[in-house]
Amino acid sequence: MARTVPLAAAVNDLSGFGRCSLTVALPVLSAMGIQACPLPTALLSNHTAYDSCFFQDLTASIPPYLAEWKKLGLSFDAIFTGFLGSWQQVSLVEEFVHGFRGEKTLFLADPVMGDDGELYATYDHSLCQGMARLAFQADVITPNLTEACLLAEADHNQIAAPGPDRLDRLFRLGRQLAGRGPWGVVITGIQPDSPGQIGNLVIDRRAAREELVLTPAVPRSFSGTGDVFASVLCGRLIQGWPLLAAVRSAAGFVSQALAGSARENLPALDGVAFEPYLPLLWKETFP
Repeated sequence: MARTVPLAAAVNDLSGFGRCSLTVALPVLSAMGIQACPLPTALLSNHTAYDSCFFQDLTASIPPYLAEWKKLGLSFDAIFTGFLGSWQQVSLVEEFVHGFRGEKTLFLADPVMGDDGELYATYDHSLCQGMARLAFQADVITPNLTEACLLAEADHNQIAAPGPDRLDRLFRLGRQLAGRGPWGVVITGIQPDSPGQIGNLVIDRRAAREELVLTPAVPRSFSGTGDVFASVLCGRLIQGWPLLAAVRSAAGFVSQALAGSARENLPALDGVAFEPYLPLLWKETFP
């Protein structure tokens, strides 16, 4: 019997507290009518921005885990990857993608590597190379500006520097990444020249479209915002939305959830409170 509900494999760590990674992807995709199948890469009591956490690496569990999926004859409408903790995990995820990716499978990679011009402390050169190799096999990638520069081996300070040609530099960076393999590149969290807004730069090679999608900025930051954005984007693409429309939907959802979290003065480390807004994902437009 054919499946009527799309199936998406979500490859990421599982943090018991602090909205991020799988605890974001699973409810968001489920709310969009998609069966989310987690492939956990690590188990954490809470995410690592807190003062301490329990951490259990699950690298050794991935091969037998996938062997059971193979026995079940699973195939996926989408594969969605996020943070990976080692080059061994990158290699295992590459094998997973090659073994379970069908002709019509969407592969969305969120190459989580750094932010604010800095590489995360858990990353080294070999892991960066592995993440770049994985990202360039994807259909769509969602790096922030730091990660986009790392993938392109570009100077972050030069790309991000103010100037009349700054937007041209950003679009050239996006085109450079798209030229390495992905048909869709979304560089998230772009600070535009206009105040009070935040941008997502979109390169869509399939539709021959380029655009900086702007939404209202919220003057507070929360953990896991990028995970929420990438999860909604993945869901919309599974539903068949064009990339630009999917980006607008994801950015609109994040903007509302951020504004609500800021109004409630919620702790930033606990993550953006997206749960009250999940019913909006059934709608095609936002008020």
